[in-house]
Amino acid sequence: MEPKLKYGLGSTTVRAEARLRWLDQEGQRQDDAEFRELSLSGQGWMMAWRLGAQQVNWGRMDILRVIDTLNPVDQHDVFYLDVPETKRSLPMANLEWQFDADTLQFIVAPVVPVDKLPREVSGLPVSINKPDSSVKNATVAVRYGFENAGWNADVIAVKGWNATPILTPRLGAHGPYLEGTLRRHDRLGFSADKPIGGFVLRLEGVYSLLGSEARSRTPLERRLELGAGADIRWGPWFLAVQALGELKLNHEPLEASRRGTSYLSAILQRKWAQDRINTRVVHITDTQDHASWNSLQASYEIDARQEIKLQADFFRGRSTVSFGAFNARSRVAISHRLEY
Repeated sequence: MEPKLKYGLGSTTVRAEARLRWLDQEGQRQDDAEFRELSLSGQGWMMAWRLGAQQVNWGRMDILRVIDTLNPVDQHDVFYLDVPETKRSLPMANLEWQFDADTLQFIVAPVVPVDKLPREVSGLPVSINKPDSSVKNATVAVRYGFENAGWNADVIAVKGWNATPILTPRLGAHGPYLEGTLRRHDRLGFSADKPIGGFVLRLEGVYSLLGSEARSRTPLERRLELGAGADIRWGPWFLAVQALGELKLNHEPLEASRRGTSYLSAILQRKWAQDRINTRVVHITDTQDHASWNSLQASYEIDARQEIKLQADFFRGRSTVSFGAFNARSRVAISHRLEY
């Protein structure tokens, strides 16, 4: 259930959206309630502003995020739903200035972002050591958007946190458990697209410097991620293909982890019956581990407020790598959405 509220107060708009869930997934009961958004927004002093819990959607890549990492995600839904639906809100001040075709956006988030993990992973309870909210631990981000030679482009800089905890086995008073720690995550990146003939070219890249949280003593790590893709339309069909590579720049020969990873993805979509029926096929492969995720989706819009959706998700690969770790989440599901 997702109750929503939007109310105008003069030049200010109040937005509130909550999500209430009752889940039984992989033998674990997960009942929760959280705000998807709770914010005030408006315009003034030559800028648009929004204060409160919200989401920021940056970047042009589908499925896998490259520069779109400000908000944490709910790992219960990380594959079943579209990226904006899996992201959790984060309290922040969001300011944006428009200068003709150029845009300057400035964000400050005082709360440290943390992905929502299951209560247990591999049969062990999870405990997260989250840094305190403070000025020192705040996330600061800047985006500059511009147009040049037919390109729509953004340049971003972020001083923040990697929201996905590193899990380390520990032995406590009540037995073994997994301790999660967070690392600093400072990033400099770009995102751009350009229509060329009958398709749209997308490019994205980011250089990341991952520091260490004091208690984890994790060594400094430098990464480079590059992505490229193309959107192609012909008649009622739509195809998006993308490639993403990640390279660890300070990789040591004796490290247990690999030097890099790469992914290939494709989305094929078509609408039928005056756009009331939508079919979608998603495929993504981890080329190093030969692991994959395949999703088949079909939805029917009964009317403007009702939709029926059928979805099948299949994960393949060894249980210790990427998509193979989600083998137990392969499923077939049918849902009925009702808005009123």
